[in-house]
Amino acid sequence: MYVPINYKDELNLVSDVVILDIKKIPGTIGYYASRCGKIFGTDKQDILYELKTYPNNNGYFNVTLRSTRVTDKDLINRRAMVHRLIAITFVEGYKKGLVVDHIDRNNQNNHADNLRWVTSSVNNQRAARNTYNKRMQNHAFKCYCRNIRTGEIIEFNSRSEYFSFLKLATNKTIPDRLIFKTQRGSLVNNEWEVSFYKDKWDYDFISEPRRPGFCRIEIKDRNGNIVDVLFNKIELYQKYKLWNPHLQPGNNLVEKYISKFNELYKDLTISYDDTPKEDYRDIIAKLPVIGTYRNLVDKEIIVMRNVETNEIATFKSARETSREIGICRKQLQEILGKNHLYKKKYLFTKETVCHRSRNTRNK
Repeated sequence: MYVPINYKDELNLVSDVVILDIKKIPGTIGYYASRCGKIFGTDKQDILYELKTYPNNNGYFNVTLRSTRVTDKDLINRRAMVHRLIAITFVEGYKKGLVVDHIDRNNQNNHADNLRWVTSSVNNQRAARNTYNKRMQNHAFKCYCRNIRTGEIIEFNSRSEYFSFLKLATNKTIPDRLIFKTQRGSLVNNEWEVSFYKDKWDYDFISEPRRPGFCRIEIKDRNGNIVDVLFNKIELYQKYKLWNPHLQPGNNLVEKYISKFNELYKDLTISYDDTPKEDYRDIIAKLPVIGTYRNLVDKEIIVMRNVETNEIATFKSARETSREIGICRKQLQEILGKNHLYKKKYLFTKETVCHRSRNTRNK
């Protein structure tokens, strides 16, 4: 998409479908950033074009700027990270020494609403909680899911039970950030909402799926009854046809939306809350541990029985069986669970051990 530039500090480009909120990047000449995480440059005719980004070794998107167009080299490097450029342009609170933090821990989600300025110590603590996986993976916490259509709430003793109930995973683990999202209005299978709290739900007043976002917009009638709840500004713009909001008074796009809404719908009132949703890593730090996955999840073991002496030995994996007995694992899989004897006297079967913390081998 190419847009003429008139060198204003802010451009609100409006179409019937998409609104681009674009600002000039401080400390640069001819570079612009959008709230959705895109970086633009200008050519000789002052026409915008999107710059190509590339991920670095840590998964952050980088972009290369012309050194002659970077005026404040203390603020911006020639090879800059996209999330820092977006934060410098749109996020308030910058001070020297602060770093950019991704609220939802997704380092490729560079939307301005997902960024904030924090100290290095805070950022390091949050990054260290990425290694929280030892606590998350080894311990189980109660979680709840609610059907937004029926209002049914189901309690689970661990995330693995929740995964099994919704048939999300069988042989692999789904990252928790894909389930317990920082975005408001996120659903699983388009009808189930998941939470660590039994009484905190985004869809408490509505029963139809909404577009996820980082805010909560409530629309009420004259009596104060909630008529609609939205989680995304773009959905508000499209659903209520708030065309040409740039013509309305206001200091930012949200204020322009609200002004346009009040002009069109005089019988309704609108409230906007962009308070960040509490991160699930911060939540589990407060939750009581009800057990560990090792003693909550059923496990399969391999049992070897000597048909001559009735002696029994158990092994926790095919690898251990192969190492201790000397049997090829391929051969073990062929005779496992069948009435085929190994060395004419050993019979191998699989058994399920419930709520067992360790599988030991008995001889």
